[in-house]
Amino acid sequence: NFYTGRDSLVNNYDPVHKIIRSALTGSMGPKMEANSEYWSGRKGKNFFSEHNEFTRVKGDITQNLVATTLAVNAYILTGDHHYRDWVLEYVGAWRDRAAANNGWVPSNIGPHGIVGEEWDGKWTGGIWGWNFDGYGGWQMLGRAVRTGFRNAALLGGPEFIDVLRTQGQRLIETRMKTPQGLQFASVYNDSGPRPVYSLNSPYASVVPW
Repeated sequence: NFYTGRDSLVNNYDPVHKIIRSALTGSMGPKMEANSEYWSGRKGKNFFSEHNEFTRVKGDITQNLVATTLAVNAYILTGDHHYRDWVLEYVGAWRDRAAANNGWVPSNIGPHGIVGEEWDGKWTGGIWGWNFDGYGGWQMLGRAVRTGFRNAALLGGPEFIDVLRTQGQRLIETRMKTPQGLQFASVYNDSGPRPVYSLNSPYASVVPW
């Protein structure tokens, strides 16, 4: 109920714009600001200087789709359609945004339900978004997207899986040739698309096709 809106004291969810209101949420509601002191106490003193985009916590990000698992379990346990309806409403809004973005699932939604609103109009921006360097891109955000849309498919039908099919097709269409073989261009930032890891990284992953 922290996320479905039933708990009136915890306003994590905005039913008008169909978003979870922040990247940082919980029993105390959404946190709309996060400064260096906030992150340094949790991630170490150098974290904020290396990842200064973490100040932009307003609005929804794809990682919030994992909250649908709470509602799915609540529906299975209680049979209360409130939980099912919320999952289908929330994931349905993400489905519509992906369709409007040529099949690409955007990685940030602003406080007014606008893609890119807090990220200079860029659908690729966001905490742990398509633009997130090192281990970001689809490798990171794709986990939550798959979880959310599979949950919606469980309750609402297989058409929700079509979003994952289309996203997979877009990744295949934009593969990049590298000395190691073809790789998904799964990170998108101001320098353009590239594979999620640099070729010099010990974590570099090859996608053989």
